[in-house]
Amino acid sequence: MSRLCLFKKMKVSKQAASDNNPEKILVQPYLYKLLPGTVGDRAGYVLRNASKVDSVKTRLLVSYNSFVPKTIRDWNALFIEYWQVEQVDNNIQNANSVDSFKARYKREYLKSPNPLYRLDFNGGNIHHTRLRLGLSHLRAHLFSHNLIDNPVCQFCNLEPETTDHYILRCPTYNNVRVRFLMDIANLLDPPYIASLDDNKIIKLFLYGDDGLNFETNKQIFSMAQTFLVDSKRFDMRVLR
Repeated sequence: MSRLCLFKKMKVSKQAASDNNPEKILVQPYLYKLLPGTVGDRAGYVLRNASKVDSVKTRLLVSYNSFVPKTIRDWNALFIEYWQVEQVDNNIQNANSVDSFKARYKREYLKSPNPLYRLDFNGGNIHHTRLRLGLSHLRAHLFSHNLIDNPVCQFCNLEPETTDHYILRCPTYNNVRVRFLMDIANLLDPPYIASLDDNKIIKLFLYGDDGLNFETNKQIFSMAQTFLVDSKRFDMRVLR
């Protein structure tokens, strides 16, 4: 959101400079001068996407993901085409001020945090969160961030130590895995259990299920975090 708010300031400032209205300039000229024109400016005639900001051509991935190209893509993703007449006045891009843009973005695009993610059972929340984000000490996660040069599980040497491998397949954790699966089977209805495949088990473990009530999801999170703590996987020093 901070990138988009700065981008909004840059657009407001560029328009103010064009209108010779210095009082409304919110950022330094070197910033608003970075902005390209719109699709309509380039085309010179009426288009449905005329108000979209022109994309910036880049050659390298690092440039593609830098501030201006990335924020232009995010800004254009908020775009509502002009022919959607009933929505144009409500287009967040047309907010009257940066503050109103920020307030509307928070209201329309930022979801309230899932209350399940705040639950902590025996210190397992931090490991649970890191698994969801792909930032745990599992070797596949470390490998994906170029922190180690081999993603293979150091305990079984059978395959990369992904989240799926750790939760479902690594023989090192068979005992805690059996307890987790038995607890899940005792908690949920047989038809629900019968519908579970590996992907659904992982999603249930990490995120819960919106189709289940909060108390049931709370128990699932307790079981998942008990697995994480009892496995002692994240108490171990990772071999490199």
